[in-house]
Amino acid sequence: MTVIKMARAYLGLERDSIKALTAALFGFLLDAYDLLIILSLLPTIQILFFPELTGVLGLLATYGTLTITLIFRPLGSSLFGYYADKIGRQRILVITITGFAIITFLMGLLPTHAQAGVLAPILLYILRAVQGIFIGGEYAAGNPFALEFAPQNRRGLVSGILAAAFDAGVLLSSFVVYVLSSTLTSDAFLSYGWRIAFFTGIIPAALALYIRLTVPESRVWAKMKTQAAVSKRSIREVGLLIVATSLLMTGFLYTYYSTVGVYTTLVKTYLNYPIAMASLVLTVTNGLLILTHLGAGYMSDIIGRRLSLIILGIISIILTIPTFHFITIISANYNYLLITLAIIGAIVNSAYAIHGAYVTESYSTLLRGFGYGLSYAIGLIIGGFAPMILISIGALIGSIFTAVIINVVIGQLLVVIIALLRPETRYLAMER
Repeated sequence: MTVIKMARAYLGLERDSIKALTAALFGFLLDAYDLLIILSLLPTIQILFFPELTGVLGLLATYGTLTITLIFRPLGSSLFGYYADKIGRQRILVITITGFAIITFLMGLLPTHAQAGVLAPILLYILRAVQGIFIGGEYAAGNPFALEFAPQNRRGLVSGILAAAFDAGVLLSSFVVYVLSSTLTSDAFLSYGWRIAFFTGIIPAALALYIRLTVPESRVWAKMKTQAAVSKRSIREVGLLIVATSLLMTGFLYTYYSTVGVYTTLVKTYLNYPIAMASLVLTVTNGLLILTHLGAGYMSDIIGRRLSLIILGIISIILTIPTFHFITIISANYNYLLITLAIIGAIVNSAYAIHGAYVTESYSTLLRGFGYGLSYAIGLIIGGFAPMILISIGALIGSIFTAVIINVVIGQLLVVIIALLRPETRYLAMER
């Protein structure tokens, strides 16, 4: 029996469902690759595009290249999410993956500050903003698309698989940067190695586009669209739901960008290890995240979304406080540091795997693309500021690692509180 047949048998998925899941997987992998390859390149980006800015100001300007992408995601989520509900998920997914793949390739062609002066960071910010629009649309259509094909008792696991695909994209991007920075001299990497890293994003994009062109439209969406179904919820109820799911996503993403999202900077800038070692920490962490996301997604199918979120949130807070309190002692040995950061990053962000199922199940079919996409994007706007807030708090109190603890506690408390207040969703039908 082939791997695909085994997966179909275990997940209970039909051939079209496997195609839909594969299409979403490659999209999220590429999304993570294109969006977060810049995390591994941040020290290089600061040198090439912000050489006149040093210290905290330089870090803030550099992390702004990530934040600007997240700020523009609501525009893409609202626009593409609306049309995903109106004209279908599959068409939108073809447009979005083409868009952000092209943008990533163009970033590899950008002039540096030495070549174009202040125009260089301006162009970088513009491209990252446009990329955010397309990536916002990707999430608005992609997650509902895949989960509408999944059976009710496996939606949590499918959600975990989608989250693992994102991890695989970050792992792949950090691994590419690790290989390039390890094999090239420092001058060569600063000259053209970083450009190669951006160019490689076109490879998974081509494969993902091919798959998406062969995938049928979601039958759930097609059926509800044919019946001209409308939401029975009032505007107030929908508004409160959007607020709740947005706060939930804020908790997940504020935690992520306060931990894994700043690992490269923490290891290189604050713990003084080379960029290759910093990239390796990110690579190993995302390798473990694949496992914890699969586990958390499956766990939510067994004991429910809410209870899983509450348990994992509390565990995350308990583990984070002593780990980052003693991190400078642990960092004396790189191997200990690598293992510690990887394990903590994987556990603290494991509950993120549940969001896909929990949020999409919360919305009716013809509001699902818009509601999920907007909630995710709003969460990213706030969560995307986490590195900048982290650096600012760290400078104010004199400890970046205490700032990590503060941010993680805030993020996890948001997740736990929303899970306590919202109802369970795993038994809800997707056709409604």
